[in-house]
Amino acid sequence: MARKTLILLLGVFLICSCKSSEEKSRKEILAEHKWVWIKGVVDPAIKDARGDSITDYYGKMTDNCYHDNTYVFKSDGTGYVDQGKIKCKEEPSGKFSWSLNEEEVLLRINEEYVLGSKVLTMAKINEEYMTLTWHYSSGTSDLPLSFLYTDTYKAVK
Repeated sequence: MARKTLILLLGVFLICSCKSSEEKSRKEILAEHKWVWIKGVVDPAIKDARGDSITDYYGKMTDNCYHDNTYVFKSDGTGYVDQGKIKCKEEPSGKFSWSLNEEEVLLRINEEYVLGSKVLTMAKINEEYMTLTWHYSSGTSDLPLSFLYTDTYKAVK
């Protein structure tokens, strides 16, 4: 009896520890959903015009017109931005191309409309949320400035 129990437990362990063939790749998850930006933070803090330190640039520094934009990544490597009801620009919603590296960690966006042509790190993605990070550097050689932006998106169908 103990031997049968041990074999059964070993079988369950092996089944649970193996990667399911049903698990989706990051690319599949990205392309299956529309994404709405819900949070944006920057580190270190940025000073606003009054000299206040801001880390929540989503709430404090961006126009509300960006808050209802929907980002769509199609499986063929193309995508578009639907501006939603509050328009940021009079022009039609922007189209872009995108790709993931082999490890599905680096997301390359090619188009100035969305985020500018840049490479972002896909820190996290699941069926509900995606977190992207990117660096911005500016300043002078005497006073270089470097910021890490972290943006969170919610999946919508």
